[in-house]
Amino acid sequence: MKQRRYIGIILVILMLCIPMTGSAEIAGPEVFENLVWEQVFQDDLHGGVVQSVCVTENYIITIENMADNAEVRDIVSAYYRKDTDEAGNPVTPYTLAKRVEEREWEHGNGMTYNPKTHEIYVALYTNTLPENRGCLYVMDPETLGYKRTVKVAEDYNILSIDYMEASDQYVIQTDAQDGYSFKILNSDFELVEDLGQYKETMVGYNFQDCAAADGFILTFPLTMDQGIGDFLCVYSIEERRLISSLPVNLGFIYTGRDEPESLCRWSPDEFLMIINMNDENSVRFYKTKVAYNCHVFIESEFGRVSAETITVSKGDGCSFEFAPDEGCRLKSITVDGAAQELTEDMTGFSLSDVQTDHKVKVTFEKIPFPVWKALLLAVAAAGLIVVSCLVFLHIRKQRAYKRKRELRRRRREREQRLMEKADREMAQLEELEEIIRRRENNGRK
Repeated sequence: MKQRRYIGIILVILMLCIPMTGSAEIAGPEVFENLVWEQVFQDDLHGGVVQSVCVTENYIITIENMADNAEVRDIVSAYYRKDTDEAGNPVTPYTLAKRVEEREWEHGNGMTYNPKTHEIYVALYTNTLPENRGCLYVMDPETLGYKRTVKVAEDYNILSIDYMEASDQYVIQTDAQDGYSFKILNSDFELVEDLGQYKETMVGYNFQDCAAADGFILTFPLTMDQGIGDFLCVYSIEERRLISSLPVNLGFIYTGRDEPESLCRWSPDEFLMIINMNDENSVRFYKTKVAYNCHVFIESEFGRVSAETITVSKGDGCSFEFAPDEGCRLKSITVDGAAQELTEDMTGFSLSDVQTDHKVKVTFEKIPFPVWKALLLAVAAAGLIVVSCLVFLHIRKQRAYKRKRELRRRRREREQRLMEKADREMAQLEELEEIIRRRENNGRK
């Protein structure tokens, strides 16, 4: 028990000592309202239905399910994400890079890319093969081929999946048998947290693929042929509840036969969606942008700043003021380690077009003493030393003179006493001689 208590104390101390910082994030649940979706690409279907999409560093990957049949091969397509390929050659974004038709991917209802493992994980949804129940397929993002199967559970199938890079975890949604529950898995696909069942929260009668973003789970409910339009469901991981079911306006006349299938995060503030246009036998790609907050973290040395953290909407700018401690002056300003240009009498700093988190450091330094003042002080100090030495020598000389004079006075007094003593002794001697003389004279008589 004592060891546990000590460990707890240590953990608390560490939590207090380690500085807590935020990170860039979606501004809030309200940003998903009234989204503007822009069509960026369209491709023909090949007799199947595109079920899922994800993006890698170089590609947009889709799975076109040809049939829920173990004997029918599905189509995996890779489209260029950038204007150059992996070798740096110019290409046209969204055009087809490669297409593979080698195996059956079950329904292929959802998929996600993990940049750390450089693997794509496919949510099967179905299990035409009994051994695939509760499994994920692993895909190579370069070859688009099958690598292995991951077993997650026995009592449900996995409807959708997305990777959360910040926590190195996965969010999955299970099938109807498990109440369409959201679950959090660790990097080894082990259950970390069950967020509960969401069967009663749907607008339609099933769910498509999902995307996780900064504490939110986005998914399309299946509403095809219901005549109610398309919707985007927004769930809160922290609150474990449906926040909103928002109509999706794609700018075309709704026929009831279109089917939003999947979405993924394109960039921190952008999402990519695929929708099957069944009446025209095609699949469309749409993108949208959401309001996104970045954070500017400011620290100073030998000075003060007006704010230590500034939250700013992506694309906007921010500014702060600073002041040096007494006796200090501005030395440098760095943004993410890069030195910034300084101006005379600078008292603040601004950032424009903020696209990501930044760390700003304002460094002040002690003002060095002026040379002329230092020389003046040195001369004054030297003069003071000389004067002090002269005064000391004078005092010492005076003291020596006084000592000599006192010695002379004492010597004279001693000599005077000796002379007086000698005179007394001489007088006594003369008196004695006189007495002797008198006695001698008396003896003669």
